[in-house]
Amino acid sequence: MILKSRERWQRDSSSQKHPRLMGVRSRLLSAGKVGKGLLGGAFLVIGFAIVSGADKWIETVLVDASPQWLTQLTTSF
Repeated sequence: MILKSRERWQRDSSSQKHPRLMGVRSRLLSAGKVGKGLLGGAFLVIGFAIVSGADKWIETVLVDASPQWLTQLTTSF
């Protein structure tokens, strides 16, 4: 019985019945692959910055460039 319902689901979810939905699905899958690669690259860059100490330099530059009221607001709590 389970096998029959699984076969029916596979038959009903074929690309012939819902071509537009399958097109959206394939675009979402490819976007997910690209996003996974970008996120992995970002983690590598951030990890390298932390290990090398570059994150402290970046923080110093950003704090010096930010307005005084923003620095006071973010450090007061």
